Amino acid sequence: MRNTEKAEELWNKEQTAWWPEGPSDPNVRVIRFDPERAELWDGPKNSAVASYEFKKARATGEPPNLGENLKSTVDMD
Repeated sequence: MRNTEKAEELWNKEQTAWWPEGPSDPNVRVIRFDPERAELWDGPKNSAVASYEFKKARATGEPPNLGENLKSTVDMD
């Protein structure tokens, strides 16, 4: 079941880089889950770099380069 109302409530402009049609995009879903473990990302330290990557992604349609995925696992107990 799609919940466009909840998607609109949770939406922020950075997500437009992946779903250009916004929260009404047919590929957008709201999923609730209770994680047992989490994986951390090492993203840009400078918010200007992140902002540039999001703007570039919107302009080109390519995903933003937001850094490395570090395989550091954290127990969620």
